[in-house]
Amino acid sequence: MAAPVKIGDILKARGLINDKKLDIALIQSKITGDLLGDVLVKLGFLSAKERGQILAEQSGIGFVDLDEFVISEDALRLVPKDVAEKNQFIPLDLEDGKVSIGITEPGNIKAIDTVTRITKKQAKIYIVDRDAYYDAMEKALQKLAKAEKYLRKALEALGGEEERPHGHDHNQGGCWLAGL
Repeated sequence: MAAPVKIGDILKARGLINDKKLDIALIQSKITGDLLGDVLVKLGFLSAKERGQILAEQSGIGFVDLDEFVISEDALRLVPKDVAEKNQFIPLDLEDGKVSIGITEPGNIKAIDTVTRITKKQAKIYIVDRDAYYDAMEKALQKLAKAEKYLRKALEALGGEEERPHGHDHNQGGCWLAGL
């Protein structure tokens, strides 16, 4: 089995950093205990998106650009928001009986186990950049809030009782729409 390629070697090969910047970041990483990729972003040597793409390449996992990806409402409804936040993942899509999730760290086994346990579906993982992850979590909340509002109006127009989609109680803390 080949040794894993170091993130610094990938970045240098791509021309994203030079030896001097890498040395600075390595020293800073040793001092702070932070991961090299995080230090490179903090120092401004690398964007969060570039960090995510490099981590995906290094780990052999696909990368999803959340700025260009449309998150499935059905996927969001499968996992309570507080569970997704606690385990550092975002549901992305349902495809071929699998739940696609975005994670910011390739070694986030807890997210994979949690999704599999809750949904009873196999998880397909993608790397997402950390900055876009937090933005996407907020956008997902807004997206579901709009869908909920539309559903309420449609039910009122039909004269039906107000029902909650998929049996979620939106007044409890775990739902994507809690507090709205």
